[in-house]
Amino acid sequence: MVEYPNGSTPLVRTWFEDEEAWQRLLTEAVTRAQEERDEYANIAIVDDPDAAGLSLSDLAALHPVPTGLSLVIVADRRAMTEAGHPLLVLLADGASPPPQMRAAADQIAGLEINVALLANLDWEDFATHVGPDGVFRGFG
Repeated sequence: MVEYPNGSTPLVRTWFEDEEAWQRLLTEAVTRAQEERDEYANIAIVDDPDAAGLSLSDLAALHPVPTGLSLVIVADRRAMTEAGHPLLVLLADGASPPPQMRAAADQIAGLEINVALLANLDWEDFATHVGPDGVFRGFG
């Protein structure tokens, strides 16, 4: 059973073929945001091979309190192999299938802080700014 600390937004690894890609993604999504921009998202890393077979609905259900402010971030094959590490972000609001979008790794901390922690922006604020490739890369 996949678990993580309650009260955090899980960043769930679902692709386990490339450890170096995983470490690069973590650096971009978490470490760099903290060091360069002082963005401290409330993200819990979930590095559990049991997550590899979970459906999107199962992944969204990992968040114990599904609301319009609950997110689950997924590090799948695409996130680890494409430039910018476009992570899959699921809105854990109880819907099946869950609403989803992709966000570049360098945008994850800001997205999590603004939607799940501060609630000063909502899902739609980010979802309406995804690019033609379906990835949120910022507002500018």
